[in-house]
This record gives sequence, C-alpha cells and structure tokens, in this order.
Amino acid sequence: MHKLIISLLFLLITFTSQISLSIDMNTKVIGLYTQDQQKSYRYWKKSVDYLNTISSTQNFKLTRYPSLPALAQAIEKKQLDLLIVDPISFAKLQYRFDISAIASHMERRLGYSLAYQSIVFFTRASHKEIYKLTDLSGKRYLAFGVNKTASWWIQLEPLKRVGLDPYSDLKLLASERIQNNIVFDVISGQYDAGVVQSGVLEQLAQAKKIDFKQIRILNPVNHANFPFKASTRLFPGWVFAKTGRLDATLSIRITKALFDYADKHPDDPMTYGWTSAQNYLPAHRLLQ
Repeated sequence: MHKLIISLLFLLITFTSQISLSIDMNTKVIGLYTQDQQKSYRYWKKSVDYLNTISSTQNFKLTRYPSLPALAQAIEKKQLDLLIVDPISFAKLQYRFDISAIASHMERRLGYSLAYQSIVFFTRASHKEIYKLTDLSGKRYLAFGVNKTASWWIQLEPLKRVGLDPYSDLKLLASERIQNNIVFDVISGQYDAGVVQSGVLEQLAQAKKIDFKQIRILNPVNHANFPFKASTRLFPGWVFAKTGRLDATLSIRITKALFDYADKHPDDPMTYGWTSAQNYLPAHRLLQ
C-alpha cells in the first residue's frame, strides 16, 4: 500500500509538471519599455489582447519594464520572446542582442496612415530673437521626454549638427510629458522654444486650439508623402521585434496576424495597426 501511494504521488507530480511545462511553452512573453504617456501599457496591450483572441494554441503575456537596462537584462537571461519598443531603443538593443523587427507600428493622425515619424522645432511667431536652431543658445527650451523618449534622441542630431549642445548651451532645458502643453507654454511665452512630434501642431490647429499664425517653424524640412511639418529626417515607428527564442514559423504567424489588426479594429482612433518592418538604419545612424 505504501509503495502504491508513492507511485501515485510520483505520477501526479509528473503529470502536473508536464501540464506546467506545456503552459510555459505555450506562453510567449512580450517585453515592453515605454516612457511615452501617449503610448502607455494599455495602448500596446490592445495589440497583445488581439493576438490572444485569434490564437487557440498560444498565450501572449505583455510585461512592462521600468528601464531599458532592465529590458536588456531580461533579453540577456532569455526571458523574452518578443519586444515592443521605440525605434531608438530597438537600435540600441540590436547592437547587443539577436533581435529583429517583424512589424512596424502605424499611427493614425488626422486621417493619415503613417509608418514614419519626425519632430518639429518651433517658437512663437512674435519672438524677436529666434529664427534658426543656433538662435536657441541661451534660451529657455521645453522638450518632450528629455533623455527618455525617441523624440528626444531624434532632435539631438540636427542640434549637434549646428554645434548646439542642449545640455550646456541652453539657459533652461525642461521636460514635459504632455506634448500639447509644450505648444501652449511656448505660445504663452513661458518658454522661448520647444519641440514636439510631427502632427501635434496640426492636430491642435484643426481642433482650433491654436492658430498656425502663432507659430514659427525652425529648421523646416519637407518630405514627399509626409503631410506634417518636420524639422528632421524621417524615422520609422515603434517596433514589434522577436528575439532568438521565437521560432520562425510562429514569427510568421504573429506577423500576419498583426497586419490584420487594423481591419479588426476600424474604430480605434489612435492606430492603423502594423505594417511590414521598415528600415531602421536611420535609428542606428543616430547612435553613431
């Protein structure tokens, strides 16, 4: 009887372990790092929830990391199968790890479908001393997500090109998480100049919250097929990437599913879903 109980306990433990292993193997962990208030955990979770609704064999779990080093550590420990990160963070991680983009995020702004982004420098139109980027020296400057967001790293390239170091050459460098507030604070004169993602000014103008006559664009750059004001070259959007843990067959299935996201969510006001992975060489060049 004693041996029978031991045998039954062994079988039960073995069976339970196999179930647990099966669950673990069928759960794919997606690592997320974001400091962008507009692209929060809940924003990205919609895509992950969508993957869970169409898959009967896989479970996808979104895990947010407080910093890029924390996310990198999870990759190094082989704890992640997939990633959702901004383009600059992706380039930083790709220098160190075996990761590759499987899809690029597309944003919906004023009815346009955009796979690329830029930023725009501006001052108030009545400012008597700022007409070009070099005029920012010694001025009060308000930026989006200093040292935290892709928009911050993107703006460093044109500033450094004209010999301006935002850390030392400005009278005041301030950070703001809400981009609309940057526009309002510059127009009101609280700051001399600011920078926001391309499309923010146009959205505020369409909503009649600002008039473009109040704004002077600095370092304007025109891009074919890009509908918004810009001050830099174009950079691809956020990345859905895979690590070396994910097998090729499942990667293809996930990619195809992501491409269908927009058709399944036509009423989502913020996204057009995902498209084929874009060229992230501009992000890599920015870090050189």
